[in-house]
Amino acid sequence: MRDLIILFFSKGPSDIVEFLYSYATKSYTKEDVDPKLKLLLNYLDSSISLIECEHVDSKFIYRMIKTASLIFLSYNIDEYPEEGEKSWISRFLKVAKL
Repeated sequence: MRDLIILFFSKGPSDIVEFLYSYATKSYTKEDVDPKLKLLLNYLDSSISLIECEHVDSKFIYRMIKTASLIFLSYNIDEYPEEGEKSWISRFLKVAKL
C-alpha cells in the first residue's frame, strides 16, 4: 500500500495525467474533475491512515509532508507559473479550481 501511495503522488495515475494534457484542448465539466479529485482524496486518506497506524518509515512521512504542502500551496495560490510547473498535483488542482 505504501508503495502504491508513493507511486501515485510521484507519477500520478495515467488517467489524471492524460486528463491534464488534454484539458487545454477540450472543455471539461465538474463531472470530469470530481472523480479524479475523489481519487486524490482517497489516496490522501490512505496515507494518513498508514501514518496513524505507524506502518511507515520517516522517509514516507517526509514525502507526505511535502505532498501536503504542495497541495496546500496549489490550492491557495491564485497565480501559477505557466511554464516549468512539474507537479501534476499543482496542475490538477489548478484545473479543479476553475
